[in-house]
Amino acid sequence: MLLKIYQVDAFSQKPFEGNPAAVCLLSEVIADDIMQKVAQEMNLSETAFIYPKEKNSYRLRWFTPSAEVKLCGHATLSAAHILFEKSIATSEVLFETLSGQLGVHKQSAGLYSMAFPKLAITPRPELKEQVAHIIQCDISAIYTTEVDIIAVLNTQQSVDNLQFNISDLKQINMQGLIVTAPADDVELDFVSRYFAPNVGVDEDPVTGSTHCGLATYWQQQLSKNMLKARQISYRPGDLGLEVMDDRVNISGNAITVMEGTLYI
Repeated sequence: MLLKIYQVDAFSQKPFEGNPAAVCLLSEVIADDIMQKVAQEMNLSETAFIYPKEKNSYRLRWFTPSAEVKLCGHATLSAAHILFEKSIATSEVLFETLSGQLGVHKQSAGLYSMAFPKLAITPRPELKEQVAHIIQCDISAIYTTEVDIIAVLNTQQSVDNLQFNISDLKQINMQGLIVTAPADDVELDFVSRYFAPNVGVDEDPVTGSTHCGLATYWQQQLSKNMLKARQISYRPGDLGLEVMDDRVNISGNAITVMEGTLYI
């Protein structure tokens, strides 16, 4: 079987920044174990698999090198980018996913807006001591979403300078840990980093899905619905956020850096 596969840098306007994702275009359904093996072979934080359902509607699934996940922002952005570049003439595409229907709108060449679910956050003060010990940093507040812990730090410098044993996070029975703080840059509202070793991703460069919960927190703190965020990983990226009643519109750029044929 021959499959078209692409690599896209999401949440970036130029190559080698933002978050790389593989995108595999399917003409028919393939077995889950094959998708997992392809994701292992690509060895990126996410590989997206898309196959058509009806006009401008596709099934979308996301795999890390070790597991399937329910929601992924940068691989959704990457998948939409490839579809708009290669096969879709209109300005909107719909994806059926494990998190329900997700829509992506093309704003201009290489710039897209994704309608994602807004995630509720729950205060979890009982986790503060354990997480602070693991990341070796003081925490001002701590919350959980359905899948992640959000640890709020006092300064951007604290987020930027974090150094700890990533494997210690496997003690926490959650998908990952988000750390966040107010941004130093007056053009931004907040910064973050994301660590998810329990699904095979020590640190994800730029994570759209984590901003579904981060948007909820920072909307409450800043009393504003339009937010600008930066994930300050080793491959930083920028996100625009519009917080709605039950959705978060996440906007960002994407650029194709590689394409080829996969032989399986």
